[in-house]
Amino acid sequence: LTASDGTGLKMLSLNARAVVEGPIAFTELHLTFENPQDRVIEGRFSITLPKGAAISRFAMRLPRGWQEAEVVERQAARRAYEDFLHRKQDPALLEKKAGNQFRARVFPIPARGVKELKVSYSQDLKQGDAPYRLPLLGLPQMDKLQINTMVGKRSGQARSNLGGAGESYEWVRVKKENYKPDRDFEVSLEGMGQGLRKGKLAVMRITPQFSVTKAEAKGALILVDTSASRAAGFA
Repeated sequence: LTASDGTGLKMLSLNARAVVEGPIAFTELHLTFENPQDRVIEGRFSITLPKGAAISRFAMRLPRGWQEAEVVERQAARRAYEDFLHRKQDPALLEKKAGNQFRARVFPIPARGVKELKVSYSQDLKQGDAPYRLPLLGLPQMDKLQINTMVGKRSGQARSNLGGAGESYEWVRVKKENYKPDRDFEVSLEGMGQGLRKGKLAVMRITPQFSVTKAEAKGALILVDTSASRAAGFA
């Protein structure tokens, strides 16, 4: 978060919460910045999400609570922002730029005060052997860094006399003070399940085995049998 003149605002804290299960991860970032100036300023916020991530929430704390962002047409959003700005109310305008970069205009940031923002996004983890990663490298020194990550695991062993795969969750918690990140935060996903199910919806990561090379392959047709007629033969 920077002031309109390009001056960077101090990052007081970053509180990240994440849930990783199967091939899906959800991350919420709670960021707190401080305005060191003796005047009210407008800020420019920018963030680059991981490749393939989709933003699901952008919110700004106001005296009456959290103000949630709404998705509207770009020109209408800009007009609304300028209108609120002239009325000295509290607007924020988030726009998607090239790639997966987002930028926002935030007003007001009170003199000698703080501004709190929340950004949430979901992402699909395409590679089962790759860790969950929260980009931190390059961030400035902050007073507090807190990360809470819940990872779903599958034991692979039956947990009842009727079978059923065992599932468990483990928390990975990090707390640091006066910390300048020198690396990204990573959590190994070894032993985690490849699929996720809720009601009649399911998502699964698969690695097809082909007898031809990539150069020989002209395309692929994937047939999914949902009848469960072959379930008796599954391991």
